[in-house]
Amino acid sequence: MSSTDSLLAMVKDVLLFREHLANVRTQISGLSGDIVQLAENHGTLAVRVARIEGFLEGAAAASRPRRLPRRTE
Repeated sequence: MSSTDSLLAMVKDVLLFREHLANVRTQISGLSGDIVQLAENHGTLAVRVARIEGFLEGAAAASRPRRLPRRTE
């Protein structure tokens, strides 16, 4: 291989690397948006789970029989 061929191969490699790097940047910015959406969904689900837990605790407390305390003398 001549030095010109070697130089052209290096230039080609650099250009391909830059294209690959641009693709990686695009993917990272897409993932950033996905993470923001995931965080918002997590917050919404946490509130819903807390409401369900409160409902279940209230239902469990309402179903327990209530008795007067025993009289001790």
